[in-house]
Amino acid sequence: MAIEDPLLCDLTSLAEKDEQTRRESKVSENSPMRLRMEKFIKEQQQEIVRALEEIDGKKFRQDVWQRSEGGGGITCVLQEGNVFEKAGVGVSVVYGNLPKGAIAKMRANHKNLAPGEELPQSLEFFAAGLSMVIHPNNPMAPTVHLNYRYFETANPDGTSGAWWFGGGADLTPNYLFDEDAIHFHKTLKDVCDKHNKDYWPQFKKWCDQYFYNKHRNESRGVGGIFFDDLDETVADKENTFAFISDALRAFLPSYVPIINRRKDMPFNEKEREWQQIRRGKYVEFNLVHDRGTAFGLQTPGARVESILMSLPVTASWKYMYEPEPKSREQRLVDVLRNPKEWMSSSAPLPTPRQLLTSLLNAIGDVPVPPHDAEGTRPPAQGHTSLDKPASASAHPLRLIHPSRRPLFATLHVLFPALLLPALDLFDRRLVTRLVLPPRKGEDAGAGKPPAGDEGVGQEQQAQRQAQRESLPRSVYLVRSAQTTTTARRPYGGGGGFATTTETPTGQAYIVHAEAWNCTCAAFAFAAFPAGTTAPAAAAVRETGSSKGADGGRAREDAEGEPRPEDPDGEAGWEFGGLSSDGLGGDGSDGVPCCKHLLACVLAERWAGGLGTYVVERVVTKEEMAGIVADI
Repeated sequence: MAIEDPLLCDLTSLAEKDEQTRRESKVSENSPMRLRMEKFIKEQQQEIVRALEEIDGKKFRQDVWQRSEGGGGITCVLQEGNVFEKAGVGVSVVYGNLPKGAIAKMRANHKNLAPGEELPQSLEFFAAGLSMVIHPNNPMAPTVHLNYRYFETANPDGTSGAWWFGGGADLTPNYLFDEDAIHFHKTLKDVCDKHNKDYWPQFKKWCDQYFYNKHRNESRGVGGIFFDDLDETVADKENTFAFISDALRAFLPSYVPIINRRKDMPFNEKEREWQQIRRGKYVEFNLVHDRGTAFGLQTPGARVESILMSLPVTASWKYMYEPEPKSREQRLVDVLRNPKEWMSSSAPLPTPRQLLTSLLNAIGDVPVPPHDAEGTRPPAQGHTSLDKPASASAHPLRLIHPSRRPLFATLHVLFPALLLPALDLFDRRLVTRLVLPPRKGEDAGAGKPPAGDEGVGQEQQAQRQAQRESLPRSVYLVRSAQTTTTARRPYGGGGGFATTTETPTGQAYIVHAEAWNCTCAAFAFAAFPAGTTAPAAAAVRETGSSKGADGGRAREDAEGEPRPEDPDGEAGWEFGGLSSDGLGGDGSDGVPCCKHLLACVLAERWAGGLGTYVVERVVTKEEMAGIVADI
């Protein structure tokens, strides 16, 4: 040691002293906190990178860089991956000197920074932190950000001066899934409560206040935790480091379950467009309000690429854009403008109507299955042959990606008695789409206004004509899959087994998919369950007791006692509800349905898949009227 002491004394900077320590011994619990923090965040960086690579399937690019003033860092970036459009995990270690003005500003929050009446001209400092931002490809998957850091000054004799920790983690969804926000917040709350019960309410509120786009009057996301200046006035150094360590280790448990739930969800171009708009708001905050970005860009010798690693690859801005009222996009904006206490709320269950609407929209976005090995596909619309059914290997349900199959399994849970019979209608080629030719000047002959438009101005006539032209021009004709079975003996009356023949009954039904209606008796009974009166149905809604779309509604009063039947219907009928838009009524009674309607809706929504099993027939108005009248 007698030989080494002069060497240490000759070292003039904190960076040189730490480099000497790293060469001579391993970092341990007895090492200075700045070296322990540096070692810990580098280990966590590699652990997070390995976990994200396992999810995405692609590797991060790793850049190791040095600062001439002392320190350096490791920047790991995965761009244009299978799951992540951009994921950055960076470690930075900075040595430098604080000028007198910065010392005076910092001492307002840290009294032990350069104690004494006179301020020194400069102070050496050390800063180390891990920053991470993940922007997934899928709009349903949220962006996540975290940063944990340590700051320390050095006294002129080389000993540690003032110190403090800071950091946090927050979630920024494009589409709000309450269960994701609750899980993320609960994971962070558990870490906070383990160390100090006061941390969670304080740091959660701090996060909501910090990640706020003031010029937009909305939060950047649904929050998490944020804190700064955790020094000896809050807790001692060892306990604070233990809290920081647990908070950083909690990232993977807080986010991996969420990304695994959302990364393979179907989405459409409209939802992708909304993702780009939300990313624009993210960019605005980082460049306008984020103190860390501003500090990094103002630091001499800063590595700009690492500082701007947090920005997404793509973003967009639309002039005066507002989401549609009552839409999922609007719900997110409402929450961002009025932050929620997620730990005091539970994830709401969707109503049957909301669930069905979301499910049908998701099925409509399922990619059209590719050709099978033999290059066969179901015949195109208008060319279906009953004599040449598609091969089993070419059936679209067998060819869709495994990640999409749960959509149909969920539909089977909603309609356990209807989905398979509906698919059977496709296999038997019993669904026909009747299409009227386009309206070209219809009802507007010889300069005479259409019936009902007499005395109406030209502008109103044009509006009414546009409304007429937007009306549905097709209905579905579904023939019954039931058959009549007859038995006969072989010719000659001899013994032997009887033979049977099956012939179609000829019964057919008209389905209006857009109106959610079918002319069959099964649909009528589903819409108007027998014996369900208005008071009884109201009580069902009060108690939340319902058997869904496939069964009749339970008949109970508010106390749960069975209500007497009202066979004469004197109390009035309660309509079952024919909306699949997720908005009509309270949605508690399920959605009435039948196999014919379900088949036609699936053909309408998934035209490239099950829609290829539908015969398309162009008819005149007279033919359409005759077909409907004949049923």
